[in-house]
Amino acid sequence: MSEKIETYIVKPKPLGDLPHHEMDKIKKAMQAFIYLNDSLVAGSDLVIHIGEIHQLTAPIQPYVDQHKHDVSSAYALIGDLTLEVIIEGEKREVAGPAGVFIPAGKMHSVRPLRGTGYFIVIQRSGKFE
Repeated sequence: MSEKIETYIVKPKPLGDLPHHEMDKIKKAMQAFIYLNDSLVAGSDLVIHIGEIHQLTAPIQPYVDQHKHDVSSAYALIGDLTLEVIIEGEKREVAGPAGVFIPAGKMHSVRPLRGTGYFIVIQRSGKFE
């Protein structure tokens, strides 16, 4: 049985509600989209969210509670963007370009601090939980 390539090519959709996140704060800081998950492509075992941030001059209020996932995930920063990343209570400022790996089961949170660029979230699961 042949699968059509169109099944695997999708247009991004605006990011909706996420567990552990205050979406109103996210929407004030960035335009965020879902580029891939199992609702866009049946059977996808990846989640990809991309946020575009323009000229953030002051840190946004924390918008995500410390939480963990059963699968690993990663952040990618593209451009002149700085994030605060907390993993297992250890806090760091990370300036782009950079990548951050979050091992499965580790408590973590993140927030943009300043700059302009793209904030990419990749999770090894079809659903963001």
